[in-house]
Amino acid sequence: MHASLAHPALRENAQLQLQLLDSELQRRKFETAAGLLEKKRYEEAQRALHAFRSTYRESPYAKKAGELAELARYHLWSSTQQRPAEAEILRQNAERLFLQARYDEALALLQQLEMDFRGTAAADQGSRLREQIQAKTGRAGPTVGTAHSPTPTTVESRRMAEIQKMARDFAVRSQAESQ
Repeated sequence: MHASLAHPALRENAQLQLQLLDSELQRRKFETAAGLLEKKRYEEAQRALHAFRSTYRESPYAKKAGELAELARYHLWSSTQQRPAEAEILRQNAERLFLQARYDEALALLQQLEMDFRGTAAADQGSRLREQIQAKTGRAGPTVGTAHSPTPTTVESRRMAEIQKMARDFAVRSQAESQ
């Protein structure tokens, strides 16, 4: 053993510093994986969170990583289940706005529909409705993909706020427990 680590206090101090560094590394890896969930990269988040949990089984973040991995799995499942319904709701709302002669609002919804749900039956129907509005009003409207991304729906905003709050609460609680 190196002479400078022979003293018990120095050895203990070195061990504590290593534990602190390892804890910080775990926290950063957990936050990176949880960040993928916040960015709606659910498949990557699920893989990263499972990998974190299997690598750091004893970590104070392991349980939360498992919970967030399940949340990512749910988002993957729900997107396949809810996607057609969400697209149809947007299309129906745009059609309602069209019938109320609120053309600008209808065009904005139709653009969101075409950007977010390209390839669905509702998006195809929405494209035809957009053409009707453009013919009726004599204006072209924005081309899909040229405008800024639409703002997230209220439900998506609430989900993301909930995920962020859970991750922050867990990080604060884990940090308090380690001190």
